[in-house]
Amino acid sequence: MKRLIYSLLMATLQIPLMGGFEVRPAELEDISEIMGIDTRVALEYFKPIYQEHYAEYPFGKCADESLKREVEADRQAFTQCITAQNDEKLYIATDSEKNALAAFIFFHKDADAVEVDLMCVDKPYRRLGVGKKLLARAIGTFADIKQCFLYTLLAGNAGTHQFYEKLGFTGSPGSADRKNFYDIPHSDVYRYYTLDLAFSSMVEDRED
Repeated sequence: MKRLIYSLLMATLQIPLMGGFEVRPAELEDISEIMGIDTRVALEYFKPIYQEHYAEYPFGKCADESLKREVEADRQAFTQCITAQNDEKLYIATDSEKNALAAFIFFHKDADAVEVDLMCVDKPYRRLGVGKKLLARAIGTFADIKQCFLYTLLAGNAGTHQFYEKLGFTGSPGSADRKNFYDIPHSDVYRYYTLDLAFSSMVEDRED
């Protein structure tokens, strides 16, 4: 996907998950709320980063139009994921007390690894551990998984980098051979993060 990872997880790992949250696979009737979070995150977070740090690229010069296309691509991908029932998965975290969607994670199996494509936490639910819980669920979804990996925006994204590093992910430059939604090499705009599950406490949260 395009923006790839932004979990809005400026939280530290010491902050516990508050009660009343449920994580489950998304259904078609959840799409409207999921897209609401996706759109809000795009405008609140990605738009300023695109404009400030990536102005030399087409998606930075025309941030509004770019994000509109990206969100629509998300809608299509999410809908297909739910209906296809394959190795692409979309999970949501809901606030049971308020009957509201708090966050979502979109991920898929890649050989013996899980790649997280996109994770977003709505503003009222940040710093509550929701993102960590979603990530643990993604890791625990498939059997025989040895690694989790993802890409984050390279510039203007220090809080997200810090979050994954505190979870034990190791960061490195993005691949020059892989290209994003705009046909731009990952090495130009992304940081690559990997988590070896053989040495990770996240394994304790796995379901297999």
